[in-house]
Amino acid sequence: MTTTPAQTFVLGRLVEQAAIGELLGAPHRGPSGLILSGEAGIGKTTLWNLAVDRARAAGLRVLAARPGAAEGQLSFAGLFDLLDPCWDEVRGSLPAPQRDALDVVLLRSGPRETPVDPRTVGVASLSVLRTLTQRGPTVLAVDDLQWLDRSSLQAIEYALRRVSTEPLILLASVRAATPDAAPIGLSDTRFDLTRIQLGPLGLAELHRLVRLRAGLELSRPVLTHMHQICGGNPLFALETAARLRREAPSSPAARLPAPRSVTDLIGERVAALPADTRAALLYVAALAQPSTRDVRAAMAVPDGEISPLAAAEEAGLIEARDGRVAFSHPLFATAVYAEASSERVQDVHRRLSDVVADDEARAWHLALAADGFDESLAAPLDKAAERALARGAPARAAQLWEMAAFHTPARDEPTRQRRLTQQARCLFTAGDTGTARGILERAVTGMPPGRVKAGALSALAEILFYEGSTVEAASTCREALDVTGGDPVMEATLHLRLAWFSTHDSATQTTSSRKALAILREQGPAADPELLALALAVTAMYRMMSGGGLSHEDVTEAARLFPVSSPRTWAGSWAWTAIADWARYFHPHRARELFEARYHWTAERGDEQQGHMLMLLSELDCWLGDWRSARERAVTALELLEQTGQRRWCGFCLYALALIEAHLGDVPAARGHASRGLALADAGDDPYVAVLHLQVLGFIELSTGQAAQAVTYLDRAGGLVARMGIADPARFSFHGDQVEALIATGELDTAAARLRELADRHAAAPRPALTIALGRSRALLLLATGDAPAAEAAIEATLAEQAGVPMPFELARSLLVKGCVLRARKQKKAAREALLSAQEIFTRLGAVLWSRRTADELSRCGQRHFPPLELTPTEARIAALVIGGMTNREVAATAHVSVKTVEANLSSVYRKLGIRGRVELITHERAPAVDRRP
Repeated sequence: MTTTPAQTFVLGRLVEQAAIGELLGAPHRGPSGLILSGEAGIGKTTLWNLAVDRARAAGLRVLAARPGAAEGQLSFAGLFDLLDPCWDEVRGSLPAPQRDALDVVLLRSGPRETPVDPRTVGVASLSVLRTLTQRGPTVLAVDDLQWLDRSSLQAIEYALRRVSTEPLILLASVRAATPDAAPIGLSDTRFDLTRIQLGPLGLAELHRLVRLRAGLELSRPVLTHMHQICGGNPLFALETAARLRREAPSSPAARLPAPRSVTDLIGERVAALPADTRAALLYVAALAQPSTRDVRAAMAVPDGEISPLAAAEEAGLIEARDGRVAFSHPLFATAVYAEASSERVQDVHRRLSDVVADDEARAWHLALAADGFDESLAAPLDKAAERALARGAPARAAQLWEMAAFHTPARDEPTRQRRLTQQARCLFTAGDTGTARGILERAVTGMPPGRVKAGALSALAEILFYEGSTVEAASTCREALDVTGGDPVMEATLHLRLAWFSTHDSATQTTSSRKALAILREQGPAADPELLALALAVTAMYRMMSGGGLSHEDVTEAARLFPVSSPRTWAGSWAWTAIADWARYFHPHRARELFEARYHWTAERGDEQQGHMLMLLSELDCWLGDWRSARERAVTALELLEQTGQRRWCGFCLYALALIEAHLGDVPAARGHASRGLALADAGDDPYVAVLHLQVLGFIELSTGQAAQAVTYLDRAGGLVARMGIADPARFSFHGDQVEALIATGELDTAAARLRELADRHAAAPRPALTIALGRSRALLLLATGDAPAAEAAIEATLAEQAGVPMPFELARSLLVKGCVLRARKQKKAAREALLSAQEIFTRLGAVLWSRRTADELSRCGQRHFPPLELTPTEARIAALVIGGMTNREVAATAHVSVKTVEANLSSVYRKLGIRGRVELITHERAPAVDRRP
């Protein structure tokens, strides 16, 4: 049994102590935790100390922080306490972006040119925890979690949500009515949590506490009276006992205080101390990170004199160690601060502003030292906000800018408005979208025209866009363009934002992007190369979508303007996405490489585009035939986007998830995701996202043989594309499915009209996917109108075009059409060959619905086939050898095939049996018998 360290004194609380023992007794089991909650003084800190001491005694690494109410003054104060002691040990194991970010946060270096992204701080914190837990179980311990500064809280939340199997133990106490009220998002984590609400001590426990800690032996009636007065609160009881000792009553029962707060009792205890000690305690209470140096400096205590805090330490109110000072209980600080007059508090903050070393803390103390509107107060707060933002603490920066705006003189309204705009931007970055939107909507109402108002409206438009309100976002950009005050770069920026946000209006996208490009061409690339790169890339994209053809040279120029792997601004990020997006229409493998590089860049920094990159990669994986990866990426992307509240991108991601489920043949899941995404799009009046989901729903119906319902969905999609004014909807890929569905329902004239539209688009902007859709659709229509020879020529030409295109599902569909055409031409042997090739690809991919469809065609050719979910002899043989205990290499040698063939067949077996790996294969009811033949 672990021995409780001497300095931690706990009476009773057997259930709680058992929970601590259980928590620390199995440190390798994965993420687990204990949350202690209850009222002030109930004993949370005592139990927390006990747990920390036991963890250290057991040889576990402990990262500990004990924030106080005043620590909200400083950015990352809590994270500093947690990570600084181990930073030198783990620093070298982190990627450079994460290492640089924590260097700034932990004050090992000054702010960089580009502000630290708070998401990078979160990712870096996760990396530190993973590095430490790889070396052994680690305890993350935070006492009084409610006082943790918001910047630290967000970084820790980010990390905890992504902990999966690491041996990390969370130990936290929180002053809350229920353990579920803890101000940290733990509901969606993988932690095995125990939550305990601390109740009052029993009468016997209270008796022992008062006797051992206060040295009083009370009679049963007096003790019962005390228990009633204190409600079983141990701190309240000890302070009541201390009062009795001070007054040394001859009859304790007669002198028990009337029911009052524990704060009042602490105040009485403090009042009994010398005046200079009481004054020193107020300085300790007012400081975020109290130190004896700062207290001495503020009180002008000469070196060599006895510290005014000595009496408080002797009385047990504070603990001093290595120059740092902390109250023995958070309520002591509350009581000291509450007892002081407002004039005295202001004087303390005024003195502290002269002695603290941190600029952010100095500005905060200055603001608390005075009232009124004074630029001498507002300006330091403004600078402190900039520094907090540079350190990656947007929530703290928002708070400082709010105070700066409050203290800004009324005569300087533009400066106040600028500070409010900055506050809103920081709140948006910190994830408080609703508050940010409200501030901006109120602020722009009274702003005069000019750059400040245009900037505020631009920020508001971005918030509206990420909330899913594309029409409102575009309208707000137009409003901003009317008040730019003649600033060309601001005007170009707004035109680009308007183009980007106007997914519902192709004409606006084309016009606005061209205007932005003209302005920036006139300014020259030196003015803002990333903004010019964005203008070039999106103008090329919108030109293609408007039917104006291809402009590869503009995209090439955009890529030359800046290093796309590390853009510095929002414009660079958007430009990078546009350049990579262009590549996927012509070179999908190259596009995947670009998006992979960008994803890793965002993942290292925790950038908000992580989810977006994964969504695009999922779609590319689907095209390129890596369907397991496509599904995994789509699921992860949706989790990321939902966590960051990016409503519109959630709609895109649901499309990617629905797309891969539809290809895999999981119709209920695909319909569910697409229907949810369509509802989101309809709620946000976003036709662009709606079309994506309608095309998936149409594809599902086509895959299941419901051609008429497919036509309904796809016609609706076509109507929305027309409403948006998109002449060449390159982003949408439903037109080939639409033609096929129309042919299946006998609407040949309409199918011919849609085919002519496809041909016109192809003539203006040829690209592989469009070439395939056009050729296959043409072959199907020719076959339906009775011209089988021409249909054969068309599908052969299409397959020749597909020779260098790495899109296996599209190849299999073309082979299926070829088999149908050849069967119509009575060439059964050639038809079977084409259909067998198609089925092999569909089966390998896991396209269950299309494999069945191909099997039906094979049966019409008189071909015996294996049902899509039945193992082929080769698959059964390989599965049996694996069940017998062979490795893939041993199976390959035994079966006289390559290792890659073994891997491909096993993947097919797993898909058909609905399992994930070898362990499930061994126990599966449909698994073949063990084969140990050599």
